Amino acid sequence: MELLLFRHDEFDKLYGCEAFNADKIPLEQRTDIVNGCILITLFFFFEILYVPCMVSIYKKMHDNPCYKMLFFIGILDMLALLMNALETGIGIIGAVYCDYPLLIYTTGSMGLSLWFAETAAEFLLAINRCLELLKPELAFVIFNVFTIAMAWMTPNYAGNNAISSRTRDDNNVSQQPEQYDND
Repeated sequence: MELLLFRHDEFDKLYGCEAFNADKIPLEQRTDIVNGCILITLFFFFEILYVPCMVSIYKKMHDNPCYKMLFFIGILDMLALLMNALETGIGIIGAVYCDYPLLIYTTGSMGLSLWFAETAAEFLLAINRCLELLKPELAFVIFNVFTIAMAWMTPNYAGNNAISSRTRDDNNVSQQPEQYDND
């Protein structure tokens, strides 16, 4: 994201689409209507299922730090579903990275960050549950006295774009052109 925001020339060099022509691949081969419809349908299905769960968790949230973490994880998961299901469903129209580079790069980065944040929150939840069983006094000190809100306010530094296909352009030939053949 730093390249996109502050060093746009370098971003264009690394993620530009000058060497890739999406029109060389017929639209029929790029569209996936069945998969796109399934993803979009599942997005709405799971978001609707999340609403009563989140309401139930919210009602108990003030009694137990576990519910605060569950509520936070639920929010992260609902946001991640936007990228993982709804936005990925644009495969219906045959969109590839070079059609919407800003949208796909940004949502891919956000999705990856949400996944990292959710994983960290689930790790804290596991620690909380173990401490509640083994050392309830320590769990109270860590998760009640030193509020877990501080953990949520710390930034999640994540983003090795080499590990996510949504945050890199596999068709970038500017680095090693001999590895790619777009004909």
